[in-house]
Formats: sequence, structure tokens, C-alpha cells
Amino acid sequence: MTESAKPAPLRATDGILRVIEIMARLRDPETGCPWDLKQDFRSMTKHVIEEAYEVAEAADSGDTDHLREELGDLLLQVIFYAQLAEEKGIFDINSIANGLADKLISRHPHVFGDEQAATADDVMRIWSARKEAEKAQKLTAPNDKPDYIISVPASLPAMLRTTKLQEKKNKTGWDWATGQDALNNIKDEIAEARAELNDENPGALYQELGDVLFSVVATTRFLGFDPEAVLRACNHKFEGRIWGIEDILHAQGRRIENTSAQEIQDLWIEIKQHRKNGEFLTPRSPREDYFLNIPAALPAIRRTSQMEEKKNAMGWDWVSSDSALQKILDELEEAVVELDINNRTALADEMGDVIFASIACIRYIGYDPEEVLNAANDKFERRFHVIEDRLHQEGRRLHQASASEIQDLWVAAKRQEKLSAPVDKSAITAPRTMNGTFTRESLDLPIYAVANS
Repeated sequence: MTESAKPAPLRATDGILRVIEIMARLRDPETGCPWDLKQDFRSMTKHVIEEAYEVAEAADSGDTDHLREELGDLLLQVIFYAQLAEEKGIFDINSIANGLADKLISRHPHVFGDEQAATADDVMRIWSARKEAEKAQKLTAPNDKPDYIISVPASLPAMLRTTKLQEKKNKTGWDWATGQDALNNIKDEIAEARAELNDENPGALYQELGDVLFSVVATTRFLGFDPEAVLRACNHKFEGRIWGIEDILHAQGRRIENTSAQEIQDLWIEIKQHRKNGEFLTPRSPREDYFLNIPAALPAIRRTSQMEEKKNAMGWDWVSSDSALQKILDELEEAVVELDINNRTALADEMGDVIFASIACIRYIGYDPEEVLNAANDKFERRFHVIEDRLHQEGRRLHQASASEIQDLWVAAKRQEKLSAPVDKSAITAPRTMNGTFTRESLDLPIYAVANS
């Protein structure tokens, strides 16, 4: 690109400057807003996460006016943090923007330098290499331990953290050979969970259920899908079907909370058939009137959990813990079919169903799916840190080890972990009987049963 052809430098618009000035006034100690003055770095964290998910929801909806509004709310969080930092003399909005600009230029030498990148994969390789070089420059002494390669902030939502960990692991070359291998791994994890369920070993079951969900999320990523996106789509599908049921009942002057599990099951099948035939019901307004009304500004895994809790409140739930595990396997078999015929659209849909079923199973047995998955994330990261420490002692980094060597080191780290910290069988309990036997009336339904007699 010639000098004359280069675009003119971008400058902050009056709108951004206006928001910065408003934020400063809101934080004025004498004339500012009491709520804004009360906030600090930590108290703002939940708002950043909520706004990010509201942006994602707006983007999925295709409503550009809504998207513009939500992006403004997310921008406010950045400006708010910048104002808090400026008051402490740490950094300001200009240092944030300049730091970002420097990073973008450094990570895009194919645009601002002489390197070549013909594809998006080329760009990602350049980006990763630059990022590693920047990390290496931060080391202050020859014996400093490098930052762990397999390390992701624990503050991330559980499923996003799993995805990030898997992305980093993939760069080492240690991954499944085929999609079928990845799906088979899920079956193995379910078998291990079922064994602990039958042995009524709650501590081990907690870990195995985490491994199931971790494997499902990892497989979804391996197959080329964004786990968060496919679960959001599945949540929308589930929500839409329940709203369809509520609309039918609403037209009859009835509420879903006062409807039997058998009738809900029949209506579910009816709505599902309508959808398969391409018939889509338009939900009535306002949405707030629906019994199943879960805030959009939540990680997908949390929305799924809350939907399942609401479903349980209707009296529509699994027959047993074992049937909940079986549902994951049933959804998995449908994914195998779509993989075999290479139907990518249907495969993404089925993987969303597999994740949804896994979360529903964990919640039914009595555990918090996010906590269970984060425990699996911690375990995965911890084992890789053991591997990286071992390689560091030899003066090597993780990317310098072969896939087979990483496999051997993983097995050793796993064995070491079991010897040093065996599972406490009494430390973790679930409110449901482990063998799935319940003292409650149940209906003869293929999937769900009456939760409370």
C-alpha cells in the first residue's frame, strides 16, 4: 500500500469524548452519583460479564438497534474501569487505547510490516508467535520460569475456560486423530461416571461428571464448533418449544405450572413436530409473562441450568440418575450419525443437544454444572503445569515436546496426582440417591417423569 493510499488516522469521536466526560462527573466525589462512587474494580466484574453476554444475545438476534445499544453498555464498562484506574494514578483511557493500538500493529506484521499471510490460519500462526515472543521478553532473569502455556484465567465462564484450555492444548499437537475418536472418548467418560454412580461414590462421581462435560465441550471444539454458540442455539430451541407449550396453554386460560407432566410431554412432542415441519410459532408479548423466562445476560451453561430448574418446578424431570446419563448417550448417537454423513449443520445442532443433556444430567444428580466443569478445568490445567515444570527442568518448553511425549507425561502426572491426593469418597455428596432410586411416583415416559408426587 502506497503512502497516498493509506487511510487517514482514526480519531476519537465527539460521542466517545462525551461519555468519558460524563463518567468523570458521575465519579466526582462531591457532585457524582452515589452508586457510581461506590463501585471498584471487583464490584464491576459481574457487570462486564453480563454486558458481554447481552452483546452476544443481541448479535444472535439480528436486531442491529439492540446490538448498537448493548455495545454501548459494554463500552461503558471499559470507560468505567479506565476512570477508576485514572483516579488511582494507574492508567487511563489513552494508555488502554495506545496499548491496544501497539498490540494490533505488533500482531499484524503482514499489514504493518513485511511478513506475508495469505489465509486466516497464517494470521493465527503469526499472532501466536508474536504473543509468545512478547511473553519471553517479559522474563527478567535466565532462570525465571516462563508463563505456563496451558493456563487460562479462572475468572472466565467455565465453558469458555474449557474451550480456551483446549485451544492452547491443540497447539502442542496433542489431540484426537478423528471426530469419531473424540466422540468415543465421551462414551468412555460416561462409562466411568456410570461406574461411580453404581458404586455410590459421590466424590469420584463429582470428578467423573466434570470429565464428561469437559470432554463434551472439548469434542465440540475439536469438531469445529464454538461450544458456547451451539449451546446458546440449543437453549433458544428449548426455550422456544416451552414457550410454544405455554402459548397453547395460555390460549386455554391455563398456566404450565398447573399442567401435568404427561400433558407437557405430549405438547412437547407436538411442538417438536411443528418445528420439524418448518412451522414456527411466534411467541406472544410480553416475554416476561412466560414461566420459562431466563435472563439472556448469563453464560449459556448457567442459562441451561436455570431452564432445567424451571422445568423441574413444573414436575417434568428425569426418571433416575442413570436415565439422565443415558440421555447423553442417546444424543451422542445422533451426533455420530450426522458426523458419518458429514452434515455439519445438523452435527452442530446435535452437539448442542449433547452439551445440554450433560448439564441437565449433572444438575439433576444434584451438582452445580459450572462448579463441576471448573473442577475439571482446574485438574486439566494442574496436570499440564506438572508437565511444563518437568520440561522446564530440562530447559524446554511445551511446544518443543512431541505429542507422544506429552501423552506419556500426562499419564505420569495423572498417576502422581492420584497418589498424592486420592479422592475423598465422603467429601462431596449429592442430594439424590446415587443408584437413581427415588421414592416418588413416576410416569411411563421415554425421557422425563413426574418430579414430585
